Parts: sequence; structure tokens; C-alpha cells
Amino acid sequence: MVDMWSNKRNIPIMNFLTYFSRCTIFFKSVDTSDLQKDKKTLFKIFPEVVKEMGLENIIKFISDN
Repeated sequence: MVDMWSNKRNIPIMNFLTYFSRCTIFFKSVDTSDLQKDKKTLFKIFPEVVKEMGLENIIKFISDN
């Protein structure tokens, strides 16, 4: 799952969470302050996350936007 928000200093953050066995766990966050918040940005970041998690462990991405 992907959730985008801003921290206390108004820096935009993209959080990646994993869900399995009825449990959600934080995986990583990405500072997106230098990036546009659009689908192109998501598609640039996704391959890195897929590589880190392993393609065999991903069924789908869910985003709030």
C-alpha cells in the first residue's frame, strides 16, 4: 500500500506499507519534496520498491491517489 502525506515541516512523504496475514507493516518511506505528486512519479518509484521487496511477494499496489 502507498500513502502520501506531509510531515510537521510540510515535507511530502510517500510511505510504503505491506499487508499480509491480516497485519499491516511499515516497509519504507520516500521523501518526495523534489518530485511531482502524480502517476509518473509513482511509476518511477515502484520498480525500486518491487526490487527491494521481491516481485514474488507483490500481488498489487494500492494507493490513496
